[in-house]
Amino acid sequence: MPAVNALSRPHTKPATNFPTGDTAAMALLRELPKAAQEKFAYLQRIETRATALRSGLYDAMQIARENRDSAAADLARYDRDHPLPEYVLVDDPKDPEGPRIKAPPEQPPQRAEIVARLERHKADLARLKAEHDSTVLGFATANILDWLLEEGPSAKFIGVTPPKLDANLKLAEALDRNRSDQQKLFDERRAIASAPLTAVEAKAAMRAQVASLAALGKPDILPLGHGGGIGWPTTLVTMVGLAGTNPPVAASVSETLPDAAALFLWAQQSAIIAALEKEIDAAFPGDGTLSAEAKKARSDECDARLLSLQRVEEAIICRLEGDGATVRRVDPDPAVLLGIEWA
Repeated sequence: MPAVNALSRPHTKPATNFPTGDTAAMALLRELPKAAQEKFAYLQRIETRATALRSGLYDAMQIARENRDSAAADLARYDRDHPLPEYVLVDDPKDPEGPRIKAPPEQPPQRAEIVARLERHKADLARLKAEHDSTVLGFATANILDWLLEEGPSAKFIGVTPPKLDANLKLAEALDRNRSDQQKLFDERRAIASAPLTAVEAKAAMRAQVASLAALGKPDILPLGHGGGIGWPTTLVTMVGLAGTNPPVAASVSETLPDAAALFLWAQQSAIIAALEKEIDAAFPGDGTLSAEAKKARSDECDARLLSLQRVEEAIICRLEGDGATVRRVDPDPAVLLGIEWA
């Protein structure tokens, strides 16, 4: 789910120079409200913990992969040395007196133990992978510093009072509900952006396009005043084909010809505009259309509601993290992460 003014740069590595570094980004960070600086330090602490946990889980996953591969090799070796028949004939339980039927052979205990070991290592690897994926936080403090550099020293920020959450709020349910509400707003923004313009605006755009094309077909009559001929609109026509027979080769011929279509559009632009206006009236009856001004107003309203929801979402996530949970943020806005807004 994208966020308003969201970061899109991929996570590379956590910023580790916050405590002692004196870079331009850190200088900008020190200009932020104290609460924003404390929030950055908090984000860096959980990022450092997640990075360490992810590293340990990665090592455990490597061991689990080796165990899985070893068990798979043992199974392949056992099957090679102790091949089982494709099937055995047994009595048909539905018709004991009838002909015998094919059934899978019974698995020897040694092979069953190898299969169980293989499945156990597969389950261990899947569990470790899920735990590893859960440590992805969805943000990088290095990217927050990059964002501050992009905003530059001229950008001024003020702190935003964090949303107050009910002490009895069911956090996980509230987070799901919040993200669902955000998705509805994203869908609304897309619908607003794709809504057709009003007939009035469509006609204005049409007239501008017709006028632009008609200007190309306007004849030049000035030479008539000096005994010359009219400069008719022309177009360059290029024909491509094969020439010769042994072997034929590609060839092209270009010639400048009178542009009758451009001349017709210039001469009949009033009639063409009238005809197109009728088409627009039929195609844009008014339902679902939005003027450019209305589009901007509704989009701005959606953005404001989204920003409010995202600040509540961050407050919920911080509460969950305080309870020991690890929650992945989804393409977060750095201003929301730090609890600031433009002054």
